[in-house]
Amino acid sequence: YKRMTNRLSSRFGKRMMRLRSSTVEPVLGSLINYYGLRQINTRSRETAAKVMYVAAMAYNLKKYLRFTPVEQSGMVIALQVPDQFYCILVYFCNSHCQYVNQEE
Repeated sequence: YKRMTNRLSSRFGKRMMRLRSSTVEPVLGSLINYYGLRQINTRSRETAAKVMYVAAMAYNLKKYLRFTPVEQSGMVIALQVPDQFYCILVYFCNSHCQYVNQEE
């Protein structure tokens, strides 16, 4: 205990604690408070690690989307939809309806 207190009270220890409190702790705090990771309800470490990976990806994606600039255009441009698209859309809608009717 005394060795750790001496280590943390040194100049290097204070600098490392400042770095940790500015980089690691806010991420863990937001994962616990805002992403529902106060308790992970899984049975194995592998699945718990997967939950943490997904939460970390969500955190990083949210952070990335916050800092990417959004290009805004002044006008909305309507594109002509080709006739082939309508044929494909009708085909898929009909095939989906047939699939749903078969299940009932």
